[in-house]
Order: sequence, then C-alpha cells, then structure tokens
Amino acid sequence: MNEAKATETSVPRRKTWRRILVSFSCIAALYIGSYAANSRLGGYWLKPERDGKHRWSMGLSMHTAILWQPAYGYCARYNSDLVGYCYMPLVALDRAWIHPTMYVTEDSTFDWINHKARVTDIHPYFRDEFITAQTK
Repeated sequence: MNEAKATETSVPRRKTWRRILVSFSCIAALYIGSYAANSRLGGYWLKPERDGKHRWSMGLSMHTAILWQPAYGYCARYNSDLVGYCYMPLVALDRAWIHPTMYVTEDSTFDWINHKARVTDIHPYFRDEFITAQTK
C-alpha cells in the first residue's frame, strides 16, 4: 500500500516539474529570440562611451569605446536604460563573441568607419548621419 501511494504522489510531481521546465524553456527562448532580433537590427553607437578600459591619471574613465547597441535599449557600463538592463547579460555575450567593442584610441577604428563599415553596421540612430558623411 505504501508503494502505491509513493507512485501516486510522484506522478503529479513529475508533471509539475515538466510544466516548470517547459515554461522556463519557452521564456528563455522568447528572451533570447527577442534579443537576437533586437541585436540584428542594432549597430555600433558612434558616440564614444565609457567602459573603464582607458582612464585619466586621477582614475576617472574616458569616453573612448564605440559600443554595439541593440536597436531598442541602451546598455553601457555606467549608463543604461531599462531595456538595456534587461538584456545586459546577452549584450555582454554579444560584445564578447560577435560585435567587439572598438576604441577611438586605435587607428583601425577610424579606418573601419571611413572605409569598411556598411550602413547596416551602424546603429539606426546614426545611419542618416553616417550616410551623409560617406557621400561627401
């Protein structure tokens, strides 16, 4: 009789865990999928931002980083909005593996902006300005 009760209680527990796992998987897929679409529509934010790599002698960080930003939301080390905070882990992974940060202190950054950058590499906020500068 005890064995029958043990199997009866384990079946609802399995269903509960399965529902939790399916729910978590769906939420994770929506989260990652929405960021993938958001990142695909984003681009490099052409206004330098602080990321802590370059510092003044007194310790304050300089605005030298050209960061990849998703189309919606803004995520920087010292300046983010709500959407940026929500996507912060994925933005960090994106910048580490797919869209590396560029620095204005490196000559290759200006060479990339002036000669190699495509319009789709630039954030939509700066695309009109980028196109105007490229056609001059």
